[in-house]
Amino acid sequence: MNNHHSSQAFLAEIIIEELYRLGVTDFICSPGARAIPLILALNNSENSKKFNINYINDERAAAFFAQGISKANISSNANKLPVLICTSGTAVANYLPGVIEAYYSDTPLLIITTDRPWELHYGNANQTIDQKNIFKDYTSLNIEFSGVEQDIPMHSVLSNIDQLIRVGQETSQPVHLNICFRKPFYDAGFSPETNLTKENFNIFNEWHLSKDPYTKYSKKIKKFDSTSLKKETTTNNNNIAFIAGPLTSEYDINLINTLSKNNNIPVFADIHSNLRQLKNPNIFSLYNHYLRDLKILPDTIFYFGERIISDNIYKFLNKLRSKVIQISDTPYRKDIIENEFLYFNEIISTEQFLEQYSNTSSSVEFLNSISEMENNTKDKLLYTLAQEENTERSFITTAINNSPTDSSIFLSASLIFRECDAFCHNIPESSIIYGNRGATGIDGIIASALGTVQNSDKALLCIVGDQAALHDLNSLSLINKNDNPVIILIVNNNGGSIFHFMSKPELGNSLINPHGLGFENFAAGFGINYKKVTNKSVLEATIKETYNNKAKIIIEALVDGANSVEQFKTF
Repeated sequence: MNNHHSSQAFLAEIIIEELYRLGVTDFICSPGARAIPLILALNNSENSKKFNINYINDERAAAFFAQGISKANISSNANKLPVLICTSGTAVANYLPGVIEAYYSDTPLLIITTDRPWELHYGNANQTIDQKNIFKDYTSLNIEFSGVEQDIPMHSVLSNIDQLIRVGQETSQPVHLNICFRKPFYDAGFSPETNLTKENFNIFNEWHLSKDPYTKYSKKIKKFDSTSLKKETTTNNNNIAFIAGPLTSEYDINLINTLSKNNNIPVFADIHSNLRQLKNPNIFSLYNHYLRDLKILPDTIFYFGERIISDNIYKFLNKLRSKVIQISDTPYRKDIIENEFLYFNEIISTEQFLEQYSNTSSSVEFLNSISEMENNTKDKLLYTLAQEENTERSFITTAINNSPTDSSIFLSASLIFRECDAFCHNIPESSIIYGNRGATGIDGIIASALGTVQNSDKALLCIVGDQAALHDLNSLSLINKNDNPVIILIVNNNGGSIFHFMSKPELGNSLINPHGLGFENFAAGFGINYKKVTNKSVLEATIKETYNNKAKIIIEALVDGANSVEQFKTF
């Protein structure tokens, strides 16, 4: 290891080295003086060329960017945690929105916050707040390293780093390490041979020479194997359907897709289920428009994944009163759509489902009746969209339809992902649909989107509303740091148009909050190409040109928000 200079620098180097041995390579840093030991350790590490280090001054953007990286890791089955590093004080508090989203979307992160030692607390010292358990309700493990002196408890340091990563991987949630660094950060004449006790030096030396993590944990990576399914399906006249909410597990996606094809089971797939792009004719996207008119009703429904967007699903299930079985491997409730409660007759694990139901098929007549309604709705939608040039849904569907295969598509919350759920059926193959569906806020959308392509060469399409874009303007500074083709499509309806759904029109502008702003000058300020589009033909041409040139651009589409909501309600 390097010439340590101080016990603080030595501790930081140990932490960074052990993280590397545990497979951590993504570090997102918001620099500040108290984080100097960790920044030095990253830059001076013999593995520094293998690190992906991103310096992001805005801690709120940094946290969303990190959880975007983590979302992409999950979709690619990489069991890796990105690491956030910041200085002390209110810098830590700015991580909170992104940490909340990560917690509710089961997106693992390691948050390392640097702190002042105990003697600087309770005396009104600069940048000193109580940050030890600041994320306690949104993390699965919180650990603090108090300010170290000359000797360092090596076993505890290394074991706790290993435990943090393990718990983050197993729970798929954020974990937090708060480190109190005491000055001097460097140039203090520290030497492990002379300053550590014999016991701690021996532990350090053995670990240092081994090049392995201090603690070895077995890794649990769940891979789908279609040969494990029961090959003989049960022929019956049951009408069985799957509902698929947001899915992050490749295993679950492959399982649902395979059973659907093999057993004639129709799947009503949420836009974030990542099933629509599989081109399985038994997977249906436009169900919002015909569920109430189904000619044959299901006897049993199996519900997979997180909460679905569709309010029409709730109305359908509430009216149907069929047997509804939820497949869930966690003890936590997942029985609410928007503000409405679902009742599940039974909740079973994936293992139980495979044991009891994996050879059960659905009637062909039931499947065909849904296929007919899906195809009729698709014809109607295609005809309607062909007549529209500058509506919100025509811009959104055009952008997605013209994205390349194997791209990353990130959808903003609120009206946009509802419109995508209702109208988008032609998803590019091998692409991945992302969104912040944990807490479902509109902050951090651009940062999260850019995080999903940080470790790949995928093209990125981020569709974001004007209010969400204004929330995340600082993240525009991250666009040119990326080599990928990037399109940020800002659908500007001048306010929170989703509030046009409200039955209290007298609230009016109090909720919609029109701002009258455009994004051309913001784009120029961050040095990003910009194009304003007023019809879908220009949008399509701009998208194709951007992807062909592997360029980056902000596209602003101006739409009528009230009209967008009316079209949504009346299609």
